[in-house]
Order: sequence, then structure tokens, then C-alpha cells
Amino acid sequence: AKLTLISESVSVDTANGCVTDYDPQLSYFLTEDRLTSDLVSSETSQVLFAADFTVTYHNSYKVVENLRSGQSFVLYQCGTPPPEASNFSNTTTFFSVPVSKVITSGTIPVAFLDILELTDMLVMADMTYVTNECLQKRHQVCGSLVHSSAYASTWNNNATALGVQMAITDSFGGGVTGLGVDVTFDASGDNGILQRAEWIKFLALFFNAEQKANSEFQAQVDLVSSIENEVAVAQAQPGAQQEPIAAWIDRVPGWSGAPDRFEIDATPYKLEYLTKAGGMSVSNVTLEFLTDSVNGTRMKDALRGVHVVIDETYAPVPATYTRATFLANFQFTDEDIASGAWPFLTNDNVFRTDKKTNSGTYGAVGLDWYESHLPKPAACMKDFAFVLHPTLFPQYSSTAYLRNVMKDEQVMPAMAQHCTLDICPATLPPITLPAEEESGSSIVLNFKALVFLVFVAVCTLMLN
Repeated sequence: AKLTLISESVSVDTANGCVTDYDPQLSYFLTEDRLTSDLVSSETSQVLFAADFTVTYHNSYKVVENLRSGQSFVLYQCGTPPPEASNFSNTTTFFSVPVSKVITSGTIPVAFLDILELTDMLVMADMTYVTNECLQKRHQVCGSLVHSSAYASTWNNNATALGVQMAITDSFGGGVTGLGVDVTFDASGDNGILQRAEWIKFLALFFNAEQKANSEFQAQVDLVSSIENEVAVAQAQPGAQQEPIAAWIDRVPGWSGAPDRFEIDATPYKLEYLTKAGGMSVSNVTLEFLTDSVNGTRMKDALRGVHVVIDETYAPVPATYTRATFLANFQFTDEDIASGAWPFLTNDNVFRTDKKTNSGTYGAVGLDWYESHLPKPAACMKDFAFVLHPTLFPQYSSTAYLRNVMKDEQVMPAMAQHCTLDICPATLPPITLPAEEESGSSIVLNFKALVFLVFVAVCTLMLN
């Protein structure tokens, strides 16, 4: 990302209130409340990692460009006049900031908003795949959050009725409203683990939460660097295993009678996790085996000598994907395990990214990996440091995302009752929409539903 600084500013509370006595000569964005960067000159600076958005600060507004989606935004401080529209392209969208009444169709923005402590700004979300326990509680218990499928007609109807100020969408068009409030959030399109995490700064711009974003991102940078150093020191010990080989693999079902594809994934951010955690990807060694669309033989050959495997084969119900499922999917036998030719089998080192899921309450099971790993690269680094070097990093054995399927480790469903925060105060009253717009959206729990939720909570406690 690129940041341009225009002028120094005076003290104004831009995060919580509107300007009441506008002065065009004053700058309303304090230096310490802007995005931080390594200053190159007094005018322009290059932000550290993300390469897909830019921001320019003016006295009372910011100009933000999403270089990936081509969208441009003018974010003018509440209480100040918007700049002249004729100075910008006719596709530029104007927002008074900080925004409130936000909706999102995806799970990734939920995780970023959670870190920014801004999930209370959400008034509607497609909860189908959301794992965040407290967001589930807001919908199921508090009634202060609307659930609607982003692909249902109720999505736009509800957005209009709620007076939404910002709709966070994705590059595939999910959750687009066409109401002049759509913002494409492209964190998953960036290549590196820190580049993806730095998109917290993009989102923060709309809430005047740059200071919080700077702090949280820098914490991730420092933690990732610290873990890298830990790995380097550990690998320097006499007898330590040097760069164990790992592979991200997948079995993709064929369409219209075509055979399944057996793939080794070389997505840059996935390889970066392996290398930063002291490993090496098999795809760096045997690129010719990236795809096998005939049978699993070439995949098995490619995986000889591999120490760790991350299996990303899709499972609609992750809890049913077991050791037996993996062995059958990739055609491994007891003889293969006993042979020692595949260390990841011999040492039970096959993992999946589905350790934490939602409970399927909304009709499908979502993975926390797809929701929260982007803004938390350090947590992922700990997971990979442990699975690649279990004897060197036992302190990271309680993984956040990786489940050992060879040991039949269980999935951990996240549910509303797991949220311990008091998030149902009068400041977030239940949302009531016109009756004709409630279809497909459970707004406020009725008495029977509440009794059922209590019953589930009691059962969960008894099982634990």
C-alpha cells in the first residue's frame, strides 16, 4: 500500500464524533492517527507489505484506492463537507467516516473487524460459515444482528431497511448491494502472509481506526519475526532436523465423468508458512507432480520422503473426515505405512485446517481457518513451527488451526454459548425489520428457541 501525507493536523476526535465547527484550514487527521509507514520523504511513503491499496490524506478527507478491484473511495470526516465530486472519477464512492451500520457477506472481514474491536458496527452478516462465537451470540441470543444469505433477495431488502452505510463485499461479487455503499475487501488476493494481514489498515480507514490497525499489524510483524528467529535458533542445535519437507495436497472431484485430480498446492502464502517455520515445500522439489488427473500413483510417488502433509480435500462435514478417509482418498495402505517410504504416514503427521469450525447451525459448516488466519499469521506460524518441529516447539502443541487427522484428533465446533463476553446490553438493542423483509433472517429468538439454546448449552457442559 502507498500512503501520501499532506499536512500536519490539530487535535480532533475523529473516531467517535463529528466535527462541529469546520475550518477548511485545519487538518482533521492527527499524524499519530494515520497509517504508519517507513517515511521516504515528507510527502510520500511506502507502507511495508500490502501492495494492492493506496491512501492519500487531505485536510478533511482521505482518498483510498483498491488497486486490485479498481475501486476509489473518498472518506470525508463526519461534520465536514465532502470535496467537490467533479475532482474525482464518476465511479468514486463517497463515505462519511467513521461509518457505522456495516454488513458483510464474507467471514474474513469478521475476523479483521474483531481484531479492530468493531464487530458491534455489524448490523447484518451472512452467518452461514461464520465461526466467531460472539457474533453467533449477537444473532442467536441478543437479536442485535441480522442473518441473511448474501445471495437471497432479503439481502438488499434488509440492507435498505437497516440504512446500511457500508457493505463489505468480496472480489467475486458476494454481498454486493448496488446501493452506493459497496467496498471490495481483497485481503485474500494478496500473496504474502504479512501482506494479507496488512489489509487491516485498509478496513480501518473507514472507521478512523488507523491507530488500532497500526498497533495490531505491528504486533503481528514482531511476532512472526520472533517465531522465525526461534526456528532459526532451534534448527542450529546439534542434531536438529533441517528443513523437513511438507506438502499441501488436495483431491478435487472431477466433473461430468472426469477423473478426480490429485494436486500439490504451491500457493505463495502457503509455501511461505512452511519456509518461515523452517520447512521446505515438496513442490519446490518436484514441480512436475503438482497435478495428477489420472490416478493417485504419481501423487504417492511425489510424496515419498515427505515429513508433513496438509490435506485440504473438501469435506462438507469436517468431523467425519478421519484417518481412514485420508488413507482411502489417497490410496495408502497398511503396507505403505509400514514401509517407511512416507515419513508423514509412519510418524502420523497428516493435518487438516479444520480444527475449529462452526456447528452448522446456518446450513453449512464453516472453518475458522478461512475466517481468521489472514489477520493472525503469527498464530499460524506457531502451528507450523510445531507440526514441522514437534520436539523443538512443544509449547505450540495446542494448535489453533491444524488438526492431526492421522491421530483422529477431533474437530472443535464454536457455538454462541462459548462467547463469555457480555455483548447484549441495552446499547445494542434487538433489530426489528418489517415483516415482509424478515424471510430467511432469524432476527430475535422466540421463547422456544431460547429454551433450546439453553438446553444445548447444558448438554455441552455435561459432556465436558
